[in-house]
Amino acid sequence: MLRPLLILFLMCLAGHTRAATDPALNGPFAWASTTVSVPGTQAAALTTDVYFPGGPGGALDPAAKPCPVIVLGHGFAQSRARHVNQGRHLATRGYIVLIPSFNGFSNHARNGEDMRRCIDWALAEHANPTSRFYGALRSDAIGVSGHSAGGLSAILAAAADARIRAVSLMDPVDNGGAGVAALASVAVPVAITWSERSSCNAFGSAETLYAAARGTRRGLRIVGANHTDPQDPPGVLGSVTCGGAYAPRQALYRRYMAGWFEYFLRGDESYAPWVFRFADGQVAEDIATIKITAYHAVAPVRFASVADGEPAFLAQAPTGQIFSTEISTNATDWIPLAAGGKAGWITNLPAAPVLWLRARSVD
Repeated sequence: MLRPLLILFLMCLAGHTRAATDPALNGPFAWASTTVSVPGTQAAALTTDVYFPGGPGGALDPAAKPCPVIVLGHGFAQSRARHVNQGRHLATRGYIVLIPSFNGFSNHARNGEDMRRCIDWALAEHANPTSRFYGALRSDAIGVSGHSAGGLSAILAAAADARIRAVSLMDPVDNGGAGVAALASVAVPVAITWSERSSCNAFGSAETLYAAARGTRRGLRIVGANHTDPQDPPGVLGSVTCGGAYAPRQALYRRYMAGWFEYFLRGDESYAPWVFRFADGQVAEDIATIKITAYHAVAPVRFASVADGEPAFLAQAPTGQIFSTEISTNATDWIPLAAGGKAGWITNLPAAPVLWLRARSVD
């Protein structure tokens, strides 16, 4: 079937860009944090840690503005304390990150709604002249993440909230098929990274969730990882029941969770080799060195322009990606390209002041 993807013009995506660095590494900013009370469901307060790029006196670093926003959900019987280092890491990369401690225990729908309440709080702070976050957020760049049952809550939030523009999950676990059903309504890019099958992750629940995702998506397995590895720092309960966390595997989880947001939430196309399996990218290297496997993607095709000579575009696609291409001079009337669907130079294009190309993946 054809899955519509992004319309790309001269390789551009919305948002400002900067030089790509390994998404597993800290970014250029110092991190800071505060703990707030967010009005949650059932009139219950959500104790929420907020991480952000820190400036002098506890202010938000103005050089980071405007900041994308990420809400991250913890797993069943866990708490926000299990994701402190991920919050700090994303803050150094210029994100504002909200990590609540859920009140709903195993009420995944309620927890998903509470993730949406965190978005409400962030946008209210953005509009509040007395807040340190006044004017600091990108309301068009809101993402959700989560581990285990928190990943399910993130899916439910994304299915119900059009403000959420990207989803990047860490070994999510479904419950009663709720996540599979909700993914039918999630139209934004979805990345799912998972660990080895075990009782702790319902023996590969994430793979079933990936198969249910629609549109632009990516699924991969971290070789040898257990269900505790997405926690940072890990908790005693998870370590005892599911195995101890291992720093190199935690770094891989950071790489593939954060890289998706850099590309799809911040809009930085230079992260494509860290996100999709291009021959010269980090994904391909991690596969070759058996750090990750079970890689699947329905991914955008990149187009690079040539300024000199005849109009031409270089189509760059992830390894194994099958796609069709179309061209337009007005972004309305589209003509299939006979040479479309293959990586390489596309030539013999019509002379026109503006040319648009779009790719549709075949999956």
